[in-house]
Amino acid sequence: MQATKRPRPSKGPAFRLAAFAIAVGLFVFSYWLGNRYKAPDLPQLQALLLSPAQPLPRFALRQDGQALPFAQAVDDWLLLWGGPLGEADLQRLISAHNRLADEARLQGRFRVWLLEPCELPLPPFIQPRQLDAEQRQRLYRHWQLGPGQNLLFLVNPQARLQAVFTGIGSGATMARDFRSILEHFEP
Repeated sequence: MQATKRPRPSKGPAFRLAAFAIAVGLFVFSYWLGNRYKAPDLPQLQALLLSPAQPLPRFALRQDGQALPFAQAVDDWLLLWGGPLGEADLQRLISAHNRLADEARLQGRFRVWLLEPCELPLPPFIQPRQLDAEQRQRLYRHWQLGPGQNLLFLVNPQARLQAVFTGIGSGATMARDFRSILEHFEP
């Protein structure tokens, strides 16, 4: 006996309309859910923002003849200057600090620690920190910082690397980026 094919019942317009409504509803729900739980908008910066912040290699600063682990030394936002500090670099740092003068809270938090000795006269917000030459070389290798190169690193209060200021531009750009990052992470 030969099997006969039965004609399939056609799906009417009501079924198609219901399937379309379900598909549209699923799309709208997914879109709403995605926007509700999306990552917060990041500010437009010249600096390279690391999100999430990256751990720093372990190193210790010399303070009063004692070795102090870097993670214990950090209590607030901090800018680390890696490499030699020239006069033009110093002027940009001073300019950035001065541009934050209208917000005393931010200006007080704009602190720079130098990782190399410096012969230039420094303002109070720039502080040289003693670092053993071996630790400095290890840190610079980690950051891929060659001889004569310099970079400015923004470290968050948890002693993690939050941003890197590459090709350091004007003091105005540096101040704007510093302000934006702090406002973004501390609303």
